[in-house]
Amino acid sequence: MSEIRPVSPDPAIQPPPLSGGQMDYPAHIQTYNGFMNLLKWFSIHMALLLVGLYFMIIANGPWTGGFFILVAIAALVFGLMRNPNLNQDVQSAATGGPPSE
Repeated sequence: MSEIRPVSPDPAIQPPPLSGGQMDYPAHIQTYNGFMNLLKWFSIHMALLLVGLYFMIIANGPWTGGFFILVAIAALVFGLMRNPNLNQDVQSAATGGPPSE
């Protein structure tokens, strides 16, 4: 069976060499879980933000709208801080330590 080699669209750029099929699955899973966590909390943030903007602009309820916007910001910050790697990076940056890998 012949081996399929990657082809670069630009002849000046060489394609990367083929690896032996070794992939870092734990890193892929960690990245996927982090992305899904961020997507979940960003969706909650946007839903609350839209409700707040509705109350501020259309329903003439600036206090209610302002409350929803503050809750939306708090939800986004809470969701970001629930990510263990980001939380560790923020703590190490505050203390001057090295970031996580």
